[in-house]
Amino acid sequence: MSGITFNMPGMANPLDSAGAAFATATSCIQNAPANLNGLNINYNVCYDITSEMASSVSQMTSSGLISVKNPVTISAQGGVTMQSIADCATSGAATITDALTGKVKVKQANGTYLQIN
Repeated sequence: MSGITFNMPGMANPLDSAGAAFATATSCIQNAPANLNGLNINYNVCYDITSEMASSVSQMTSSGLISVKNPVTISAQGGVTMQSIADCATSGAATITDALTGKVKVKQANGTYLQIN
């Protein structure tokens, strides 16, 4: 994320840990077509979230806790390779999506999955 600077001496940027968690998260697709096995997907995306963040950061900006320099952006770059596994529920993935039903499950702290839609 760029465009936001945290002015809290001795405290790490809280967005860094959120970004690191997102970057290492895994997902699993149930009922995925067999031809996806071995598919490589490379990505390099950047989103301007200035207007979405404006109301959230205004109070913190006025208090001096953060500084904002437009644009505020969030970006990610990397790649994934699709691979077939026997069972998504035992994969440890952070999310499980069913390609047929569209249902999504997220992994809870205790290791179980909660359907969110």
